[in-house]
Amino acid sequence: SSNPTFTDANNRIVVIDAGQEESQKPFTFVTGIVGCDAHGNALWNAKLSRPALKDSQRAFTIKVRADY
Repeated sequence: SSNPTFTDANNRIVVIDAGQEESQKPFTFVTGIVGCDAHGNALWNAKLSRPALKDSQRAFTIKVRADY
């Protein structure tokens, strides 16, 4: 995530309530993706039509169609 509040100083995902790390599971909403080359340079970006929930229980595939 490009959100600086997504992880703490120990690179752990920040949960909803502090102190509840064992009982609450982290989740995020995917709103866009970026395609990069081997050097990390952004080549394209895509926005989803609606946010997609991503947590440890869900796997999904995003298909991208390029229009030139």
